[in-house]
Amino acid sequence: CYVQEGVAGVSMRGLARELGVSAPALYRHFASKEEVMVGVVSEAYSRMAQYLHRALEGRTALERFRLAGEAYVSFAMEHPRMYLTMYAGPSFIGMQVYPESVAQRGCAIGQFWNDRVRECIQDGYLKPGSPDELGTTMWAHAHGLLSIYLRGILEIGEDEFRRAFDASFWRMMTGLGTERFDALWAGLQNEEIEAVALTP
Repeated sequence: CYVQEGVAGVSMRGLARELGVSAPALYRHFASKEEVMVGVVSEAYSRMAQYLHRALEGRTALERFRLAGEAYVSFAMEHPRMYLTMYAGPSFIGMQVYPESVAQRGCAIGQFWNDRVRECIQDGYLKPGSPDELGTTMWAHAHGLLSIYLRGILEIGEDEFRRAFDASFWRMMTGLGTERFDALWAGLQNEEIEAVALTP
């Protein structure tokens, strides 16, 4: 599996088997396994973006923030191999840097999250600070927990992990959120979204 072994431990034949196609068919589209892996990372970013963009349906900054966070976790849990590969870094796939097109997709993901953080700062849900710095802190928290779980280091079931993740996130947010955040986040459920949206 390329997630464990990296590109050095992967053959075009093995990749073709993973993808459900023949090796000759794969060579018709990609000159090397490195090119295939670049395609995998690019596709992973595209799929994650599709998950995250659903958060724009939220009617308040806090709702969009919550939906974006949930989408990030859902993508990682539903597509663990893609998730681990997209954050393994270019050296993992035998390159010094990603092609510009792939790097831009990664930057767009980060910018989308930081925009949700910026909205919450502006609306008084998060304490004043740099959206990029706060966004990176939150991302590091989420990515760290997801990575050790998806790699099997935390030997717990998915439901238990999600509960542990939510509890850990809440502990972190007690230092980053305002009183307004604390008051609304704890009771923010799907059936309560309309009431939250009407909060002045």
